Amino acid sequence: MNNSVNDSDGGNSPKIGSELPTPYERVSEFHEEYSDRAYLRLSTTHGERLREEYTREFTESYESPGPREWDDPVKGQEVVRREAVTWGTVVLRTLKDYADTRRTTVNLERGRPSDPEYQEWSVQAETRWFASYQKRYYAQMIQSCESIC
Repeated sequence: MNNSVNDSDGGNSPKIGSELPTPYERVSEFHEEYSDRAYLRLSTTHGERLREEYTREFTESYESPGPREWDDPVKGQEVVRREAVTWGTVVLRTLKDYADTRRTTVNLERGRPSDPEYQEWSVQAETRWFASYQKRYYAQMIQSCESIC
């Protein structure tokens, strides 16, 4: 499947089999280049909205007796505090997510297996960080601008 805007580029630009540095290697480079920031918290402002994956939560367990003596006690955990993780951790988690997506194939089907037009096909997953995604939506944006002007 060729999903590129320009046929000469051919499909997803980053080749799936190409050797890229691992997320851990890139984070090591990040720590070397930005050692003054790598261990700083992403944010120290109370109430700042952050993605859940960029926070660390602290919980406490609790147990409450049932309202009546024959009821089971209620047990659980309660979040008592959240804090932002470090920049180094954010970079690592983001790169690991990207690497996982590069290895992901989406299997699609159209119709039912008993239908004569039934089709199955697979495509590589992509996110907004992939060149193929960016090229496609850049082309759509240009086309929209041309129709307006």
